[in-house]
Amino acid sequence: MAEVEILMGTRNGARYLEEQLQSIAAQTVADWTLTVSDDGSSDATHRILERFSRSCAPGQVRVRGGPRQGVAANYLSLLEASDCHAPFVALSDQDDIWHSDRLERGVAALRSRAGPRPVLYAARTVLIDAAGRPIRHRQRALPRPSFGNALVQNVLAGNTMMLNRAAVGLARTARPATLPPFHDWWLYALMTGAGAEIVIDPVPVLGYRQHRNALIGARSGVGAHLTRAALVARGTWAKWLDAHHTALLSVDDKLDPANRARLRAMTEPGRGRLRAVIAASARRQDIGGTLALHLAALARRA
Repeated sequence: MAEVEILMGTRNGARYLEEQLQSIAAQTVADWTLTVSDDGSSDATHRILERFSRSCAPGQVRVRGGPRQGVAANYLSLLEASDCHAPFVALSDQDDIWHSDRLERGVAALRSRAGPRPVLYAARTVLIDAAGRPIRHRQRALPRPSFGNALVQNVLAGNTMMLNRAAVGLARTARPATLPPFHDWWLYALMTGAGAEIVIDPVPVLGYRQHRNALIGARSGVGAHLTRAALVARGTWAKWLDAHHTALLSVDDKLDPANRARLRAMTEPGRGRLRAVIAASARRQDIGGTLALHLAALARRA
């Protein structure tokens, strides 16, 4: 049995996939398996995966067809289908570059939390450009995770996430009736809501590639602020919040009582958006962000 099962979603990722696969092969933790869910690639993704599979031990790399319902559905289906029983599961994007100790750091953090409690590990990243060069960028310290924050924001990078078996079990049994907008935001909310332990590694573990075709880019910086402002103005953010909360409501039996009450306060029919945000103790990672959330709620844009 492998120590780590890596779950990767792909779709037309041929341009950067080879570099990501080689960074996986160079991990200091060599006892891993890789399961790839391809969501209908029409480029060279399959050929690259097949070539990489031939370079690995038999059965170490598996490729399956994805549900073709978007990124969140692809990763949630990977978690649901996870069957190698490895002690730890790591999520992987198709276009990053892992540091050689990415798995080692996650395994050490999770192994130190022995016991039946679900544990989710996440870490910081280094932003890199399309050519893999580091982007100078001042990153904030990651905030203390909480369900109140997860109701309105995701602060954990899904491409750094690792889960112990209890957390995988929780993710597999909490099947939302409707798809959440993002798998990493969903896992952050589910885990904090259910009382799992969240471990944040302050050390960057991978190069997070920023390029034109990336679905979601960095969560900080001027560009990120402008992108979020545009999403709020168009009402897209409000739709994401509503979809996120609807998905959580469908599995609220998995949440701690206090967090179940927060979710219901946030979604109570007839309650104004700002009153709902305050009643649920929902907050963003800093005072300015929380103030912006309140102003958006007043304008019914959140």
